[in-house]
Amino acid sequence: MNGQRLRIPARIYNPEPDWTIVRSLGDVERSIAACLFTRHHDGRVRERALTQVPVCVEPWAAPFVVQLLGEYVIELVERAAFLIEGTPQAGYVAFARENPDFVRLTTQRATSYWNAYYRDRIRKRADYPAFPALARLIRWSSSETAA
Repeated sequence: MNGQRLRIPARIYNPEPDWTIVRSLGDVERSIAACLFTRHHDGRVRERALTQVPVCVEPWAAPFVVQLLGEYVIELVERAAFLIEGTPQAGYVAFARENPDFVRLTTQRATSYWNAYYRDRIRKRADYPAFPALARLIRWSSSETAA
């Protein structure tokens, strides 16, 4: 991000925080906690953490949300896709521009999980929530006027 390498943990195993306490923190601190816990080993904890990530994210938070588009838990994919709706957001645009390989890898993961787990239920690839969000990121990152 911004020319610096950002290391995102694959999984964390810390106890889940008390979200009422997390919500009492400042915006940046709340975002940090929420983003870190989107990497929790328990999908339910990841989902609760994702509900704490604000719609307008800090630039460093974008990769945590984008990564969830390539998850196998559809509830996470749906929430992450929701966060990437609407008008281009600077953090997502910058991240997608600087990390096209990551966006491609996430698209491949989403394709794999859709095909393995959801294709019977969601027949059209374009209807799986990760794909419109990823297409939006790609469109935003290639636009001269985005964010």
